[in-house]
Amino acid sequence: MKTTVLTALVIGFSGLLHAQETGGRHASSPPPLPPGPWLKRAPVPAQWLVSYSRKSQESAQSKDSPSQASADLSAKKTVAVNKTADLLVEVTMRQNGSVVSRWKAGGLFLTQVGSEGSWITSAGAETGFNETDYTNSDFPGFDWISEKNYVGVKAVGSQQCLVFRDKVVTMDPHDLAAIQAEIQQSIEQWRIRQEERKSKPSSPIPSDEVVDTSGPRPFNIDDYKMDAVAVIDSATGLPVMLSYVTDKGNETRTYQFNPAPATSLSLPPAAQKIVAAQQARLKRLSRPAAIP
Repeated sequence: MKTTVLTALVIGFSGLLHAQETGGRHASSPPPLPPGPWLKRAPVPAQWLVSYSRKSQESAQSKDSPSQASADLSAKKTVAVNKTADLLVEVTMRQNGSVVSRWKAGGLFLTQVGSEGSWITSAGAETGFNETDYTNSDFPGFDWISEKNYVGVKAVGSQQCLVFRDKVVTMDPHDLAAIQAEIQQSIEQWRIRQEERKSKPSSPIPSDEVVDTSGPRPFNIDDYKMDAVAVIDSATGLPVMLSYVTDKGNETRTYQFNPAPATSLSLPPAAQKIVAAQQARLKRLSRPAAIP
């Protein structure tokens, strides 16, 4: 897909994130939604690039000099994925120039920062709105799409695309869990204060003292749902765009699928040694115990 088409797509759909619900949306029914699944796995082999763009809260509010808004240098710039039958590599480049390579091979995830950093291994990866382990899905952030939030179709260049819109949780799971734990702690502390107040002899409450009788508001997942728009190629079932709101601003991912490279994908030698050692270890553990 040409860059000009992608740019027009981002501009055209970004406005949908804050568009108000109107009667016009329901004036005519969208074309029938074809049978699912609407989002499919990438074929094997496949290679694609995810480009990230963000309009920060500061730049949105600063009309005079939006360029002076502070940039989040830790934000992703691009994510390049190369997928084959036996190997997958994901290369993430951030705004600060750092590059992180993550390989999936032999039942392991192997991560390296830069080209000379040490390898970090794990048996899995975080799966959520912003990350995937490539086990059940190749594209994070789309698991919310359904018939209920299908809003219509839109032509993007020569592609006829399905459009979905809803409010979803765009926060990372560990950040959401931390907020939930903090709220629960506040509720427990409030309960303790209430019990202490009850155990003390009754005494007049100063007129200028505010007594909290309701307590902190319980955790509600709906409070953390943000507007999101997903655009999927109806012919291929592959993503075209995902635009959504975060606490740092409006973020958009655009997807470009490229022909698979002619050369085969190969694991770096250092990573290959780690995989081989892990496989040898599992082989030893699977052997039956010796008869005494």
